Amino acid sequence: MCLITNTCALLSPTTSTARRGYDLIEIAKAGMAEVVGIEISRHAIATAQDYLHKSNTPPHVLSRIKHLHADFLTYQPTITEKYDLGWEYTFLSSLHPSMFEAWARAWGRAIAPDGILATLMIDDLDGGPVSPALYKELLEAEGFMCIAMEPVDPALSLPGREGREVLALWQRLTA
Repeated sequence: MCLITNTCALLSPTTSTARRGYDLIEIAKAGMAEVVGIEISRHAIATAQDYLHKSNTPPHVLSRIKHLHADFLTYQPTITEKYDLGWEYTFLSSLHPSMFEAWARAWGRAIAPDGILATLMIDDLDGGPVSPALYKELLEAEGFMCIAMEPVDPALSLPGREGREVLALWQRLTA
């Protein structure tokens, strides 16, 4: 198993205009060898790249960050492009329920055997469609096993999300 080390690659769907790829920068700073943000919007990629180059990020960190223009739900990585770690930050909750299974299949294609998918989930306490139980159902169907699930300390949450965030680690089982 490989988490954040200098030999691992990470995939994160959506660099998102709102987030500007902040997660990619922080994960690269932590030592990940290759950090790839996949985004369907060319505008969001341009915004993230602009922010990245204005962020005073050291060149050795910048060189590890890549932006890939693609639709994550249909992305087909080659066997050598499988990722050791995936970072899913509430992406599922932005999708229509008809896309949920495609989301899980995409992660199944993208994460290498024995790789890890880290998910930051917002538990919709108001009865919405997304919950940790849904993540479990979808990811187990694609060969993932939950190895850890913990509520996020409310002091670390964004305003309005206190007590609703859950962090989980899912290991991709060997085929």
